[in-house]
Amino acid sequence: MIESVDRLPPEFYIEQELQQMAEDVVNGDKFSTIPKHICWYHLYKDGVSTSKAMLLAVESIVDGRDAINRICKEIGLTAQIGEYGDESVTNNLLIEHIYIVLEAYRYNSNTEFTGSNKVYNYDTWMNKLVRGTARFK
Repeated sequence: MIESVDRLPPEFYIEQELQQMAEDVVNGDKFSTIPKHICWYHLYKDGVSTSKAMLLAVESIVDGRDAINRICKEIGLTAQIGEYGDESVTNNLLIEHIYIVLEAYRYNSNTEFTGSNKVYNYDTWMNKLVRGTARFK
């Protein structure tokens, strides 16, 4: 389901609470029993694709996008919702395995920000996958 989990408007919260909620979405609890979606968020700078994407397990796909946009606002990145899967309790564990498999395609950013360890060179491995030449550890 693509909708916001939180029904309260952003004006209800103070800035620090909004920032903390965004960080909690990006750095979710991998031992949580709440069903989550695995979602790719494609990153853009000034409306142009960076060929990078952030991979997260989130309760709400829209909240995930909003969290990334809040966190990356200062470095000029925005997120767009990409591919996502069905909601499942097992996705919390599955995403940890996906991070291991995609380690070779992790983007090593010069700028540290919350979730920078979950950014991948999306176009690089996706092109290899489509051509059938992808190699995973």
